[in-house]
Amino acid sequence: MRLIVVKDYDALSRAAAEYVAAKVRGKPDLNISFCTGRSVVGFHRELVGLYERRLVSFAKVRAFNLDELYGLPSSDPKSFDAYLQESLFRRTDFDPGRVRLLDLDSVDPKVACAAYEEAIEAAGGIDLQIVGIGPNGHVGLNEPGSSFGSRTRVVEMTEVTRLGQVGLFGSFEAVPVKGVTRGVMDIMRSREVLMLASGESKTAIVATAMAGPVTEAVPSSVLQLHPAFTLIADEAAARDLLAAVPRGMAVERR
Repeated sequence: MRLIVVKDYDALSRAAAEYVAAKVRGKPDLNISFCTGRSVVGFHRELVGLYERRLVSFAKVRAFNLDELYGLPSSDPKSFDAYLQESLFRRTDFDPGRVRLLDLDSVDPKVACAAYEEAIEAAGGIDLQIVGIGPNGHVGLNEPGSSFGSRTRVVEMTEVTRLGQVGLFGSFEAVPVKGVTRGVMDIMRSREVLMLASGESKTAIVATAMAGPVTEAVPSSVLQLHPAFTLIADEAAARDLLAAVPRGMAVERR
């Protein structure tokens, strides 16, 4: 495991964007699976800035997404699909033909999930999976109790996860009850995983997930076992982890 500690959210966003841009420069046809959420808003903005300054091109990148809200058409502006399109893909030179997102519109969910993973495999697998971490330790929408052998599927979202979407939907009742996510096994099969964590709300769970036992009760804890896992965290999110750095974790401060 590798931990990169930066000062604050803005520094995290810049560091993450530079990290990904360097990977793309090294392998222009990188296969990247993107996530959504508050942790990556600034990261996307910084990626757009690097593209606008002609410091990186995404023209050959294949893009996938990590998860989606179930029951929303992909055209719904509240969908994760729409967010990625508006915050990143349409503001850069991503080739629409090389963007494949989870789409369950009018398709049997099991068939759609299997087809999605088949498309990823046909593309050569995920080179870089970008994730956040939920306050309950979820990764993607793999909630506590998710099997480490889980695959892409429809899931019930916990109340904690749904509360995080209230700002987008206006009320808790309006937030979808279910989501669809790449499974824990699918995430772990990525050649590299990059996690972003920011703020006091993530302090305790980052330490629990990264320095505590590997357990399905905290799905993100399995990333301790990934051979190429990097966590970029600001000082607030990393505070408790820095107090008990686990053996084998390389720490870099920027």
